[in-house]
Amino acid sequence: MTIGLVTYNDLRTVPKSHVPLLEAGKRQGISIIPAPWDNPAIDWTRFNGLIAFCCWNYYHNYASFLSWLAYLESINASIINPIKTLRWNSHKQYLLDLEQRGVNIIPTILVKRETTMDIDMWFEAFNNDHLVIKPAVSAGGNQIVHLLKYHHANKNKVIAMLQKGDILIQPYIEEINHEERSFIFLGNEWSHAIINRHGRKKRYTPSDQELSEAHHLLSLIPYDHVYARIDGAIINDTFSVSEVELLEPDLYFPMNPKSGDMCIAYARSFFLLH
Repeated sequence: MTIGLVTYNDLRTVPKSHVPLLEAGKRQGISIIPAPWDNPAIDWTRFNGLIAFCCWNYYHNYASFLSWLAYLESINASIINPIKTLRWNSHKQYLLDLEQRGVNIIPTILVKRETTMDIDMWFEAFNNDHLVIKPAVSAGGNQIVHLLKYHHANKNKVIAMLQKGDILIQPYIEEINHEERSFIFLGNEWSHAIINRHGRKKRYTPSDQELSEAHHLLSLIPYDHVYARIDGAIINDTFSVSEVELLEPDLYFPMNPKSGDMCIAYARSFFLLH
């Protein structure tokens, strides 16, 4: 079996965090080959399956990425997560979809592209003097803009962001920045959890209650998935979701030596059935 690890043209080497996946593939007799999604020369039919872990630049060329997903759909390519899941998760409106299904999320307002800005209304809506603004189609935290109620120095950045696409408005929450938790699931099986304290990530053992809540949140995702990472923080004794990563997450394979083999086993099963 040959699996394509979806990357992008400017990514020259497989990230260290994903090397355990390649090693697990070797142990299970599976060849895993990096395959940039934005390389038009690739014959996608050569793969038995695809894993969309490292297509980290998709938000720079979002229309092209969606077209690529449509092409994979047209040739019945087998990819994890499934195409409908990837498409849904690529735009952060999914957070509001989850909220409607009963998920407790970080308070969020979605503002559509080229909508007239009303910064005062945003501050009033959250009753907070510090807002976090991010594109609705983005990856990582490098595009985040902070707005302070009495210091609009970044207002022009927000205007430019809104001219390019939809944006999310959220209140600044101390817990997200200083003690964010991530729950990693492979299949529907919990693999491991990570806590991020002041930028330092380490594995930790969640309580039975935390795991129960995480499993419940997983069950509320409206699309099929083989892998998932649920991020959030405990705010006022309640876990609030900041992200549900189903497209191109870092699953912190080195944090659990068994996770690479778990992922490959679930991927193999999925590809054989699809």
